Amino acid sequence: SRNPYMLATTRIALEKYYDTNVSRLFRETFDVLERHWESLPQVGDSAEPLTLEELSGVMWAAAGINRPDQGRLTAPSALALYPIRVYAFFAEGAYAYDARAHKLVRVAEGDLRKLAGMQDFVFKAPLNLVYVADLSVYDGKNIPAEHVRYLCGQDAAGYAENVNLYTAGHGLRSITRGSLPEAELMAALGLDPSRCFAALAQTVGK
Repeated sequence: SRNPYMLATTRIALEKYYDTNVSRLFRETFDVLERHWESLPQVGDSAEPLTLEELSGVMWAAAGINRPDQGRLTAPSALALYPIRVYAFFAEGAYAYDARAHKLVRVAEGDLRKLAGMQDFVFKAPLNLVYVADLSVYDGKNIPAEHVRYLCGQDAAGYAENVNLYTAGHGLRSITRGSLPEAELMAALGLDPSRCFAALAQTVGK
């Protein structure tokens, strides 16, 4: 229930110490939120491929090595275990990202973009990323299984957010997604579903 004393003291404090009031505070807050929503990354309908420079920037932002002396990546990782493996899907094939060499290694031939998501725009996007969690890095760590999946999701979100920041700053568009045909994806990539799972996916375009 509302506390009249609390409401009154809050109103007085806003006017005395912050030179504002409740109405102005709400209005300014909603203005900020509106600008935020308008700036959120989107996915365009263009199938135009990314340039090599753009692709390189996206992959490095996601999981590049930026502290080589420590083997640390651009994205944070709980316990610095880095369980996330980044796979890139193009019209011509699927690739695994080798962060140490900063290169893409082909792991499957042909257009497998239908395995990177469920939405129609995924199938024609120039680049789809899938963040696959490798559970083997947690062997012997004595971490409950349900917490391990949480940590993997948290790490994958950091990778995806790095990509969103890169695309926002370089005239590209991106969106982070959660749904994809996981069993088919694991089979196509030759991964053991008891040791790996798809934590997140992301589409990048122009």
